[in-house]
Amino acid sequence: MVESGADVAWADTFGSTALHCACTNGHAVCARLLITARASVDQTNKNGATALHVACCDGHAECVELLLAANAAWPDLTRLLCNQPDKNGATALHQASAHGHERCVALLVEATDLRRKCLGKTALEWAREKGHAACAALLQEAEARRAAAREMTEASELKAKAKAADAAMASLLAESALEEARLVRARARARVRSRSRHHT
Repeated sequence: MVESGADVAWADTFGSTALHCACTNGHAVCARLLITARASVDQTNKNGATALHVACCDGHAECVELLLAANAAWPDLTRLLCNQPDKNGATALHQASAHGHERCVALLVEATDLRRKCLGKTALEWAREKGHAACAALLQEAEARRAAAREMTEASELKAKAKAADAAMASLLAESALEEARLVRARARARVRSRSRHHT
């Protein structure tokens, strides 16, 4: 059908496209053909879910890999897709975590905002609540890595600010020393002029 020119953007009454259906059912070969035919990976159904949401909900990791690879050349687009919420505020990572799909979590964890909440809970909190220990461990490790990275960034920024402050202070001290030297020279010239007047 794709080869005969079928509209890959067509959606049913629920707003689901062929790509949604392929990813819901784990048909990776079909998903690949649709993506190659330029099916939109970020088109949403009436619940605001993308094909990535439904693939993660049902744990179809191969489909998740295909969807992420579609934007591999544009990391910003991949991050947008991973962080796109449905109408309940759930990202694909929330879906994967709440349903215990470890491989999907592993694929999404680096590109998703781990602090984003769905119905008041982060992906880590959903994984813990539903008893998915392996998913929770992956998310906790990712959070620890990001916290360490933030600390390193903050330390570098503080070091740069301190260096800039030191440079500014050094500049002020140099200007102060120059001003003091000018005053000393001015006083010296004034004394010389005063002596000259006395001698005449």
